[in-house]
Amino acid sequence: MSEIRAILVPLDEAALERRVLERALALGRRFDAVVEALHISPLPRPNDPGWEALTKRGMGFALTEDAMREAMAAEERMRGEYEKIRRRGEAPETAAAGRRFAARFAVAGGAEDLVVATRARVSDLVVAARGGAEGEVSETIEAVLTEGGRPILVLPAGELTPLDGTCVLAWNGRPEAARALAFALPFLRAAAATVVVEVDEAGTRRGVGAGSVAHYLAQHGVEARDHNADKRGSIGETLVRATHEHEANLLVMGGAAYSRVRRMIFGHVTRDVIETADFPLLMAN
Repeated sequence: MSEIRAILVPLDEAALERRVLERALALGRRFDAVVEALHISPLPRPNDPGWEALTKRGMGFALTEDAMREAMAAEERMRGEYEKIRRRGEAPETAAAGRRFAARFAVAGGAEDLVVATRARVSDLVVAARGGAEGEVSETIEAVLTEGGRPILVLPAGELTPLDGTCVLAWNGRPEAARALAFALPFLRAAAATVVVEVDEAGTRRGVGAGSVAHYLAQHGVEARDHNADKRGSIGETLVRATHEHEANLLVMGGAAYSRVRRMIFGHVTRDVIETADFPLLMAN
């Protein structure tokens, strides 16, 4: 992927707490992209993801007036929060002449993980909070990685840090790492420095080492250096430690995740990094 033109932000309480929309608007301005803030209503509507499956099962929606009022109040609250953030970020509702950057608010009904994964397929990037609780990996992140087909930028708690400093690219020679590499090119071009890290020469042992990745990046105008990290603890712990050692503020990696009978199963490395990283992660499966 050479361009980011459509950014999707699931707008919920965790996203508000972690200032996810602010980060997405900054990225939208940098990449000249449209940012869509998506509020997920608990009330599915025709043409929403999951509506057809629900109606085929004969599941109607016997909604009480209280439930309707609560859903409408939640939607209005999120719309209000969105407007405040949009205005603070000076994001236009309509792109200026010769520009694409703009922001919009959208509503879809149903289960958040299913809705976001479906909408991700017509986006270039999803930006989301890691989860509400410490160490929690949200079902939405799992769904985007397994079903969305697009990269996701996962933001931790804490202050927003710039993403144009040093970037670490985790490399093991596997297909998911290659996809993450391709999706990350816009970020790598904007980074001040890029370090390609492989653990115990994992990529080299598969025939394509970190040095080959650095050579590939050079063909795309990205100057990168390669580094082999000796495994200490788990691979996930080694990658987190390497990111800190290089004083990087973004880790790019492939996300090993598989869908089995509607249950999301993460690889150990993916889950370890998501649960422990205190810096942004750009992941693709």
